[in-house]
Amino acid sequence: MRLPWPIRRQPFADYKIPLQLLLIVPLILQVSGTVALVGLLSFWAGQRAVNTVTTQLQAEIAARVEQYVVDLLEIPSLVNQINVDAWVSGAFTFTGAEAEQYLTRQLRYFETISWISFGREIDGAFIGTVAQAGQDRQEPEIAVVDESTNWYTEFYSSTSQGSRDRRLRTVEEPYDARDRPWYQNAVNSEDHVWNSIYKDFGSPILYVNASQPVYAGDELLGVVAVDFSLESIGGFLDSLQVGKTGQVFLVERSGELISTSSKTPTYTKDFSDQSIDRLLAAESEDPLTQATVAFLAGQPDSVWLASQDVQQLAFRWQGDRHLVQVVPFQYGQGLDWLMVIVIPESDFMAQIRRNNRRTTALCVLAALIALASGKLTTRWIARPLARLRSASSQMSQGQWQQRVGGTRIPELEVLGQSFNQMAQQLEMAFHDLEDKNAALERSRSELVELNQAMERFVPHQFLEILAKQSIADVQLGDSAQAVMSILFADIRGFTAMSEQMTPAENFEFINAYFDYTTRPIREHHGLVDKYIGDAIMALFGGSADDAVQAAIAMLHQLAAYNQQRETQKQAPIQIGIGLNTGSLILGTVGSPTRMNTTVISDAVNLAARVESLTKRYGVALLITEHTYQALSQPEQYAIRLVDQVRVRGKQEAVKLYEVFDADPPALGRAKAQTRSLLREAIACYQRHDYEPAEILFEQCLAQAPDDGVAKVYLNRTQKQCYQFQVEILERTFEQVRPQATEMTACFYTTLFTTSPQLQKLFYHTDMKQQQTKFWQSLELIVESLRNPKLLRLSLQGLGAMHVRYGVLPEHYPMMGEALLKALASGLGQAWTEETQQAWAEAFETVSLLMIAGAAGESKY
Repeated sequence: MRLPWPIRRQPFADYKIPLQLLLIVPLILQVSGTVALVGLLSFWAGQRAVNTVTTQLQAEIAARVEQYVVDLLEIPSLVNQINVDAWVSGAFTFTGAEAEQYLTRQLRYFETISWISFGREIDGAFIGTVAQAGQDRQEPEIAVVDESTNWYTEFYSSTSQGSRDRRLRTVEEPYDARDRPWYQNAVNSEDHVWNSIYKDFGSPILYVNASQPVYAGDELLGVVAVDFSLESIGGFLDSLQVGKTGQVFLVERSGELISTSSKTPTYTKDFSDQSIDRLLAAESEDPLTQATVAFLAGQPDSVWLASQDVQQLAFRWQGDRHLVQVVPFQYGQGLDWLMVIVIPESDFMAQIRRNNRRTTALCVLAALIALASGKLTTRWIARPLARLRSASSQMSQGQWQQRVGGTRIPELEVLGQSFNQMAQQLEMAFHDLEDKNAALERSRSELVELNQAMERFVPHQFLEILAKQSIADVQLGDSAQAVMSILFADIRGFTAMSEQMTPAENFEFINAYFDYTTRPIREHHGLVDKYIGDAIMALFGGSADDAVQAAIAMLHQLAAYNQQRETQKQAPIQIGIGLNTGSLILGTVGSPTRMNTTVISDAVNLAARVESLTKRYGVALLITEHTYQALSQPEQYAIRLVDQVRVRGKQEAVKLYEVFDADPPALGRAKAQTRSLLREAIACYQRHDYEPAEILFEQCLAQAPDDGVAKVYLNRTQKQCYQFQVEILERTFEQVRPQATEMTACFYTTLFTTSPQLQKLFYHTDMKQQQTKFWQSLELIVESLRNPKLLRLSLQGLGAMHVRYGVLPEHYPMMGEALLKALASGLGQAWTEETQQAWAEAFETVSLLMIAGAAGESKY
């Protein structure tokens, strides 16, 4: 039907919405939407939380299992490497009482090891020591196969000293170590290799073997091997809390079970012939293990046993969703396992579902209350706002006499009072504004003049760092933190020079020197923080390259200045420059009536101390590793490593580098040619290989006679040696042996009293066993004093092991102090100054060798 008049449509932008409607409708929409969204998000968040918690739990369990297994596997690798080094160096002779004692001491020390074996290539001879499960590790058996046994395997008991005692049994079958799989696998791989897991004869215990070939040059001497039991892995898995009902188990790539947390056996026993066979994971007696393996095997294109990546999967079993994580575990050559962690979702979901129901009910109740209160609130707000709108509209037309009345809402009452005060003060503000603008312009002019005068005392860069426009804005205690490069430069022998000049000549000389040497600082975007007598302290806020280039330019500028002094028949001067980069605080210190700018930081102290080290090494410019690492292109400078030192007042060692771009051309070329030779010599020195180090340093000086660094190291090398007062150490050790238990207990009591921070290293340690191990370590050291090669290898091996337990270089002095007190207590009147000095010197050398082993533990 056609209407008798046209309808005019109003544009949407012209529609006017009442205030009450504008307040109520969005509130209803927001509350309703929030209720629905919170309920939905709460449900989703619950599921995500379960997945996240389960994934994190699985990752934590996997990390703990992996760390535990790696700790077990590292010991055979370490023992094999120690034995390889001992055999190659001649410390192990294969036959005789010394070889048997060497093996039994090792087996007593490493509690997780069952077998330590040596097989000889020349004739297939074999020697080993064994402590099976349940056997006393202090009385291991010694197994020997050689010509004297008619190539049969003979087992002997061992004495307390570790030598063979009486023959226990003979396996009357010819044995050739070269025909054994552990021997052949090591020879074929030409490296450390892990062999297949095997069953112990007559028991369900699984063992794994690690073997490593021994070469002297290209000649194969034989193979060393270590066997250890996997029984402890099962106990560790059983101790893990995998949710409430979850499990974790280890399998080989073949699908055979290695260990499981379900306490079910990993083997099957045939009672007819008493044979023991390993179980596949799919044949486990545990239903959850069977279901998990069946699910993994049933996946499309499933290759889970060959997977090299972590797999995160889920499946349903018995009406519950289970989350599965498959983690590959590989260690060394030949050891490749899988770790499977399965956790039911119901272990975590029940409480989350109850929380979701409570959250939804609370949200609905809040929505109803909000809707009821919203309607009342809008009525109270709308009426006062309407009056305020009317008054504002009239004020916009210049009618300043408008006022608004009061209201029962405190906030709107304050708004109305503020509006009334604004109307009274607005006109006065216009008149005051012009007067203030004029005064502000005068103040600005005065401030510019003051800043220009003060820049000669306080650099404008300093004000920029403090974010100040003028020196007048600086207050006592103002500070700012920044990462900067700090330069210290000092004149060598200035005190002697100044004594030969009058005060006026001193001022003239020092100002001329500062004029020459500070130009490069300004040219390379630096600022002189202060002059300290004849020293200069400068800061560089840009790149570290600016600081290094400024230092090089200062040395070139100094060379030109020295040429000018020589024309005036004045002695040339030398300076040392130290650079460091780090975080520092710039600010003001003093009192309200007298202030000064300063820079405070360990980085500043380190730069000053590095400058002082230039005298020790006879160089002009040293930088720290912090500055070296901050350089954009270190290779564009002539740089070489000088040392790694502990600067006085600092605990951590700092690497120092020499920049010799400004050295005389001949010396600079010589240093560049010997750079790799010097680096090799320093490496030998730091490894305590002093004889080759001395030869290399002498070769450096033959090419660069004025190389101060090589001279310093040569002097150090010629002084380095370690000698023990063996007779005193052996005599006093035998005197304290009857009190071994009391002495070791005294040692740990003293250590924890004087250094309580070390007690955390032993929280999970059986202290009685630890005391026994400590005494055995002392016994090993004293017995090896007359065999330096074996002593060095043993101590470096101990150092590599202890660094994994958290022992740091700064802990050794604390242990040394406790050891001396324990020995003094045990020896009583026999503890003389001579005895104390002998033990103190011995412990210092032992700690150096252990620290060296800790620093290079990766080679073990």
